[in-house]
Amino acid sequence: MSKRIILIVERLFFGLLTLASIVTQLSIHVYLGFNLVNFFSYFTNLSNILAAVVFIIGAIFLLQRHEPSTTFEIVRGTSVVCMGVVGIVFSILLRNEDVGALLPWVNFVLH
Repeated sequence: MSKRIILIVERLFFGLLTLASIVTQLSIHVYLGFNLVNFFSYFTNLSNILAAVVFIIGAIFLLQRHEPSTTFEIVRGTSVVCMGVVGIVFSILLRNEDVGALLPWVNFVLH
């Protein structure tokens, strides 16, 4: 299997996994009667949505053999920085905290 195919599969897998965890948590959030605006105000959720979109668009670019534009590269870099901040804040401040209705697998994927 070529490196290109492996990258396409990896990007699609992680993009769809991230979207699945966001949708799962969103459905729990709605079921418990929480405000949707509140859900989308979390930096973690916004960063993960951005990362998922970047993964999926990156896979599509590879699939179509399309060179990413400078704008896409800037957005991808922004996504990396945002996810880095999410990981650092989680590991330093939130690792041992009760996260309420957040499922453990969703918590693992999003952080």
